[in-house]
Amino acid sequence: ICKQILGEGTQGFSVGADGGKDGEFYGKANSYPSEREPWEGHTIIQAKHTQGINKHFTDPDFYSENSGSNILAKEVIKIKKMVEYNN
Repeated sequence: ICKQILGEGTQGFSVGADGGKDGEFYGKANSYPSEREPWEGHTIIQAKHTQGINKHFTDPDFYSENSGSNILAKEVIKIKKMVEYNN
């Protein structure tokens, strides 16, 4: 999906501790957010998945605007630290 939307320059990372395979892209995207005005720059790709049955991305343990302890909130903290480290 990322190679189609961003471009062939999408590079996958090795499988992480959680079994997910993330990646990155440098350059001008094919069609994100649009073909007319594509994104250009550095993109970090984070894939999240679960082994749970009947799970949904809106479940409170995955995403909740009012909780700092869900999976996505923890990822945002990691991303902010990474950006600070690289600047």
